[in-house]
Amino acid sequence: MFLLESARIETELKSADEKYAIADDELKETNATYESIKAEYERLGNDMQQMDERIESLRESITSTSSTRQKLENQIELLKEQIHTAKMTDEHLQSRLLAIEKEKAERLKSRKEYDDKKLHWKLR
Repeated sequence: MFLLESARIETELKSADEKYAIADDELKETNATYESIKAEYERLGNDMQQMDERIESLRESITSTSSTRQKLENQIELLKEQIHTAKMTDEHLQSRLLAIEKEKAERLKSRKEYDDKKLHWKLR
């Protein structure tokens, strides 16, 4: 009976050793898979952080560009208004110049008439 019991225990021990070896192999495989997944997760985390930094950089660039665009649009509007004002001033000065030239011509004509009358009165 001792031999029989010893054989049964030895069979169970072999079975347990085989199960242990299988479990050990599965544990090693699972650990390797875990390490691989962990490394991939860390790589993806780093990639994501770099993408977030790139997005933030692009947002800042867009904000800066938008601000610069607004400043330039404001300057363009200001220059348009200054051009319009300069044109209006030019038109005003042209009309004033024409009025002065007309007045000058009338005064010269009036002076000539006066000189003619004066000469006429002297000759009489």
